[in-house]
Amino acid sequence: MLQVSRRCREDIVAVVLWSQLFEKALVDHCGAINQGGLRDRLESVRGSVPDDVARNLKYIAGERNRVVHEIDATINDLEKFNKTCLETEKRFKELFPKEESGWGCLLVVLIIIAVVIGIWAATS
Repeated sequence: MLQVSRRCREDIVAVVLWSQLFEKALVDHCGAINQGGLRDRLESVRGSVPDDVARNLKYIAGERNRVVHEIDATINDLEKFNKTCLETEKRFKELFPKEESGWGCLLVVLIIIAVVIGIWAATS
């Protein structure tokens, strides 16, 4: 049976959950198509998302695809990835300050899932 490292499992969770968060934000706030992945949704609203946000989302999508599809892959630069995700989340909040965004709930879910996976990995 294929064994993957704990770090790999944690990185998969991180990239998938962050990607889902931004996919939802693009649909809810920018009118992106509600199908495909992060790059597809970003492409569907090309021009309506600031360049810095688009660059960050492309980077996040690239890391997500690599980590999910390559065996035992991990995020190349975890500090950069986390910083980029937090910076992008902040930009969405600045761009859509009055809308009910659900960012808090999604962040809590991210944290809970990461903790559960950490506990699972420690007991495996």
